[in-house]
Amino acid sequence: MQSCPCPCIWCDEGVAPEIFNFGSGLGGEDLFEWLYDAGDQTGFEIWRGVDGNPMVMHVAVGAGIFSWGDVAAPGAQRAYKVRAITAGGFSDFSPTWYTTPDVPILDFFTQSGALNMRVVWIHPVAASPGWLTGYRLEKKINVGGAWTLWAMPGPTDLDITGPHGANPGDEIYLRCTAIGGTPGQTLATGWESSTVDFGVINIV
Repeated sequence: MQSCPCPCIWCDEGVAPEIFNFGSGLGGEDLFEWLYDAGDQTGFEIWRGVDGNPMVMHVAVGAGIFSWGDVAAPGAQRAYKVRAITAGGFSDFSPTWYTTPDVPILDFFTQSGALNMRVVWIHPVAASPGWLTGYRLEKKINVGGAWTLWAMPGPTDLDITGPHGANPGDEIYLRCTAIGGTPGQTLATGWESSTVDFGVINIV
């Protein structure tokens, strides 16, 4: 075969799979598909790295498989790349795709009686409390207020009611961060998800 001067989809040299349609399933699993234009595969290798650790071969699939659903350490950042297995060895690797850690999702946030407020949320990784250590809920009163700690519930406490500390006519803003650590984690501060705004309520 004539040598191609650059990797492209029109020849067999330098062709690599291309990951697309990367997303997350309802259970928090990583879902993705890939294309491979050379058509000379006998299978594919899926390589994975977790929390910045070196990527290793995770699983091999058949030649007709072009999608994968993977359950990894909840909350960890995962990296994936794919290469084709061919009669002559392997293709180049696809570009690496990275996940972001799963975040809490607000169910509802409301005033509860005259003095309290209630917030309920869902979180796909809450079913794995061995990883998750809890949540940090912060509030601020009115737009110019400072963020202060409101509650630190545990990993399975997804329905919290407590004093709002505001006056009638005030607005209360709430945000939430999942906290924890993955097995073997070395970061002294532990792992945190992105902070999610849980919205605002008007105190009456």
